[in-house]
Amino acid sequence: MNSAPSLLLMYIFRADKVSKKNQTVPLQCRLTINNVHNDVSTGIIVHISQWDKEKKCILQGCEGYVNLQEQVNSFETLIKAHFVTLCAAHQDVTTQMLKARYLDKPDTSGKTTTTKHTLLQSVDDLINDFEKKVYLPEDNQEKRSKETLKQWNSTRTKLIEYLSYRQTGVKPFISRKQQRSKEQQAQYIIDGKQYDLTLSEIKPVFAEEFYLYLTVDRTLKLKHAAANKQLKNTKQVFTYAVTKSRLQVNPLAYYRTADAETEVIPLEDNEVQAIINAKGLVPRIERIRDCYIAQIFTGFAFQDLKALTLENIYREPSTGVYFLCRERGKTGIDEMVPMLPEVKAIIDKYALDPECRANGVLFPVPSNSCYNQYLKELQVHCNIKTRKFDTHLGRHTFAHRMLNQFGFSLEIVSKMLGHKSIRTTQHYCKISLKRIAEAFAPHLVQERPKLTVIYSINRVYTQYGIAA
Repeated sequence: MNSAPSLLLMYIFRADKVSKKNQTVPLQCRLTINNVHNDVSTGIIVHISQWDKEKKCILQGCEGYVNLQEQVNSFETLIKAHFVTLCAAHQDVTTQMLKARYLDKPDTSGKTTTTKHTLLQSVDDLINDFEKKVYLPEDNQEKRSKETLKQWNSTRTKLIEYLSYRQTGVKPFISRKQQRSKEQQAQYIIDGKQYDLTLSEIKPVFAEEFYLYLTVDRTLKLKHAAANKQLKNTKQVFTYAVTKSRLQVNPLAYYRTADAETEVIPLEDNEVQAIINAKGLVPRIERIRDCYIAQIFTGFAFQDLKALTLENIYREPSTGVYFLCRERGKTGIDEMVPMLPEVKAIIDKYALDPECRANGVLFPVPSNSCYNQYLKELQVHCNIKTRKFDTHLGRHTFAHRMLNQFGFSLEIVSKMLGHKSIRTTQHYCKISLKRIAEAFAPHLVQERPKLTVIYSINRVYTQYGIAA
């Protein structure tokens, strides 16, 4: 039985090929498989002063070292990815086959591997396939969420932005206040096709360059988590292209996004009370305050809070407890949240509100950009400097209160939040200052409030598990 072939790489600096004009030379790589060699150009240009002759590598610490080493790493990643693909498809892999695959030329069998499929074409096709699954019946396991479809459309827009910037050097104008209409967005996508790239042109370094655009060069810079999500989606586009036989290997296959988890510290009881008791608010900030309180006491994400209607109110018959029940837009999992008195009071307050009645919703939730902007003003008014108000903070605060103040189990809180896995809910577990105080000085802490509605909820969740 033949053992799997091994690949060795060695870089060659051809001193006889040094340019007399600028003292540089194209770097070559010697591919070795089963003691058979083949040289291939890496496309990397190296100056004499940047090359370590003894170690046969880029001279560590030389001028431009980081950039050159990134190019070398990208080359190795792509070569190794092609090698793995060839080994999976052929029993005997040769250096000639590997070189042909890397250069995107015909191999020894005479079959061409070139393709004219483009990046944006693959994005469009993936979105079209995904959209078909959005409209599948509810009981179909392949059904997908409309909210996730929006995320894919957002990824396409950001890729067009980057491709435009990559080729023109001009940052696309982006403004949260000036949203494109559907017609303008459709035209933007059409116009963006002029900057498209063929899939075969894209190298592993594309991922790092796209990330830097999103987080550094973009007019409205994304935070790490948001940029990370765009990179994951882009990587999935290439995987899709591979499954459709448009690519033989995913150029981003070895790119690993750094999932640095940001710790969210929830609001404490005194801070929540400061928001509830805020006085002298102008009408638009008062409406935002009420929406934020509703979010803190229900845990609904922005998009789900905005979509709540009378149809989402459910009364459990055996206990009389009212719940807000809705399929979470992001995961498609049912959320079943008890309607606490604070939430009921806000629903009653806006029952006759013209805007809410016109839209058929329970809460006067504005656009996402306005919501976040007004939350900043609310934070200043409440003089809370230890937190940055955003919708995710409200969701974390809800989970914190359910776990610490009301003592619900992790399984029930997971159901309330609409999580697919309890592991996701574990990120919301924070021990409150009050719980720590109870442990050290229980005689100084007042007994937790025990609302009548709380007694019934555990039994309802045990009995039903999900919303009826």
